[in-house]
Amino acid sequence: MVGHLGRAGPNPTDPVAIGSYVELEPYFVLRQNNLPSLENKKEKSKKREERLFRGLKMEIANAAVGKIVEQITEWLMRSMGRQIGYLVHYKENIEKLEEEIGKLDGEQGRVRVWVNEEETNGKIIEDDVWSWLTKVNGMKEDIGKFLGDLPVQEQKRCFIFCSRYRVSKEAKKKTDAVIKLQDDGNFKIIAHPAPPLSFGFQFSADYETFESRVSIFNEIMEALKDNSVKLVGIYGIGGAGKTTMVVKVGKKVKEDGVFQEVVMAVVSQKVNVKEIQGTLADGLNLKLQGESEVGRASELWNRLNNGKQNLVILDDVWEKVDLNAVGIPVTDGIKGCCKVVLTSRKQDVFQEMKVQNNFRLEVLLPQESWYLFEKMVGNSFDSPKIKCFAEEVCKECGGLPVAIRAVAAALKDKDEYAWADALQQLRDSMPKNIEGVDPKVYSSLEWSYNHLQSQDAKWCFLLCCLFREDAEISIDDLVRYGMGMRVIQNADTLEKARNRVHTSVGTLKTNCLLEGSTDKNKVKMHDVIRDVAISIAKDKEAFLVKHGVNLEEWPEKDVYQCCKSQPSSLSNLSNLRMLCLRECKLEDVSMLKDLKNLEMLSFRGSDIKRLAPEIRHLTRLRLLDLQSCNYLEVIPPNVISSLYRLEELYVPDKFDGWEIEATNIERSRRSFCTIEIRENLQA
Repeated sequence: MVGHLGRAGPNPTDPVAIGSYVELEPYFVLRQNNLPSLENKKEKSKKREERLFRGLKMEIANAAVGKIVEQITEWLMRSMGRQIGYLVHYKENIEKLEEEIGKLDGEQGRVRVWVNEEETNGKIIEDDVWSWLTKVNGMKEDIGKFLGDLPVQEQKRCFIFCSRYRVSKEAKKKTDAVIKLQDDGNFKIIAHPAPPLSFGFQFSADYETFESRVSIFNEIMEALKDNSVKLVGIYGIGGAGKTTMVVKVGKKVKEDGVFQEVVMAVVSQKVNVKEIQGTLADGLNLKLQGESEVGRASELWNRLNNGKQNLVILDDVWEKVDLNAVGIPVTDGIKGCCKVVLTSRKQDVFQEMKVQNNFRLEVLLPQESWYLFEKMVGNSFDSPKIKCFAEEVCKECGGLPVAIRAVAAALKDKDEYAWADALQQLRDSMPKNIEGVDPKVYSSLEWSYNHLQSQDAKWCFLLCCLFREDAEISIDDLVRYGMGMRVIQNADTLEKARNRVHTSVGTLKTNCLLEGSTDKNKVKMHDVIRDVAISIAKDKEAFLVKHGVNLEEWPEKDVYQCCKSQPSSLSNLSNLRMLCLRECKLEDVSMLKDLKNLEMLSFRGSDIKRLAPEIRHLTRLRLLDLQSCNYLEVIPPNVISSLYRLEELYVPDKFDGWEIEATNIERSRRSFCTIEIRENLQA
């Protein structure tokens, strides 16, 4: 048996094999002799392994159950602790809610102040800010009701554990919501700049289409569509309607998509480059950063040369304008261009500027003049005789829309005698020779002025010529000038004077001598009407107007003709009632103490840092204007309170530099000084 098995193994003669054979043989013998025993052991081992595995699974299961039980127990304990906490911390939760809603109210107040500032600056508030403010209002209302009901609930006998638990839990939930709302209110930006208003919004919409002007209008439109044309000029006598025409052109090319952006600026008699740049930038919603004209021109140039189809309109040009100096690129091309339209009373200006296409705007044809005149007068022709007078009066207006409107408005609903008198005066008038103004226009406008029934309206008309051409005239400024010159009748307070001026402005608008503005507190005066007003004021009221002509020296000749005597010093003007020192560089204003009769004093936009204590001696002062005095740091104590006749006080926004007398308790505190509140003081 052994030998048989041995032969099945390695060769016994091999030295290595012999050793292996000797070692292997007992194994085979053992295997053969003990096979049943080995099988039993294997079965036992398997069972033992199974028992161990079952035990291990049991231990794992027990451990897992223990962990789960531990976690459940921990969660239950936390949950129970939290629920019990609602009962234990009932008072603290209510107080915390009151504290956080107070903080939210303060945060809302801060955001509202910010919103008001941005709205004042003309910006658009973001939608999420309005949404947040609405949510805060809702939250405050909800919590106010919640807290307001608590005293009633707490007095009920049934307000025990369950009720306290519910209220405390609700308070905690609301507190978390309030805190989240506080975090949501941490805005970095709350507003964005408003988009520029549509072109021509500031001009009257009552454009009349006359047959004689349709062809010119269409020719201008075609010229602007021509890629070879860069400059277009419209010229004609003052009052012919050039501005109205060019505004209509600008609106039309914008509506038709010929140009993507259209902006306009008034140039006037003397070219003010910075002012033109600023007006164009406003129309483009561009904030110029440069201080110099060159720097601003570069910014404007880049903005207008942006690949879009852009049109720039320069109205009322009297002399050559250096477009490069302003920052206006004159370009053409398929991808983008910038073209310029100019209006002027003088054609030779266009020749200097090498304008390619010029269009002359003639006066209205007789039938067109009559149509406009009849439309303005309305149903005022009660008899054929009045109509005959009206036709003759219309002829005296010279076919100029500005004159036709003014005269027709003045004669509306008048009787036959008024018409006859008007015709006679217009024919007998001695018109002034004003450059670019038709003599008939002068006569018509002067007649309209003379027939204003209100003296206040006449003075208001003349005061408007003190402002630069095409200015938006503040009605508040008219009030101040009128009060200072004592020309407003029966107005012993600024409030009464303001009402009277508003009434006068309404009269002048009705008579087509003033135009409205987008701001209800401002008005505008047509440039031709202003020329006539200056002439009238110079002759009748000794006005000296040199506004917007870039004065470099004192006009001695005009002053000698206008003033009988000239003071050697400002302090000698003891009867001066109004002094306007706007945007001035002021170091020492203490000499103003000698102007005892001063009633109106304006430092608006000046660089004063401290209001002189001597101002307290101006006891007749009724108005003190410190608006836009951004460098103002201090108003000394007892200055304002000494001005016992003061009716209106204007200070810069956010100004807090009111000094009070130092005490032992408060040595350096800065706050509002104590001012006795009087009924006539407005701030």
